[in-house]
Amino acid sequence: MNSIKCSECHLVNWSTSSECRRCGALIGDNHAARSRYSIDKEVHVEPLFSTGIKLLTAMLAVTTVIFLAQQAFQPLSPEMAKEIAVWLALPALGLYVLAHIWLIIRIFEQSLGWGVASFFIPLAMLFAVARFWHKTKRSFVGQCICMLTFFVGLAIGL
Repeated sequence: MNSIKCSECHLVNWSTSSECRRCGALIGDNHAARSRYSIDKEVHVEPLFSTGIKLLTAMLAVTTVIFLAQQAFQPLSPEMAKEIAVWLALPALGLYVLAHIWLIIRIFEQSLGWGVASFFIPLAMLFAVARFWHKTKRSFVGQCICMLTFFVGLAIGL
């Protein structure tokens, strides 16, 4: 009789077997027929705008509206504008630091080498984000929104 090797555990089975004796995987004609007609597993894609990103975007929108109102109408005194700038920019800076830590953790989850490189080589983090975009996109977008909020907040006080 002929034999056939299991594609999963590589055990040699009889060619008439439909399942592997060791791991139970389908082998032979049954495996080919099943893989040809099988439906792919559903791929879970995380949305870009999670609740956290939506909140950060709302914070950026509020900061931008205050900035535009200050530039157009000058409703705030210079001292009050500086105080509001501090109250908007400092939380944004704190959230930026948290988003940065979150991004580094996500990179380390994907690859130890890319994680270490992200610490020591400035552009390595950008390459790691591009390489592992499916896992790092929300933390990177959150980081960018926080930085924009920080700069817009600072611009209110100028």
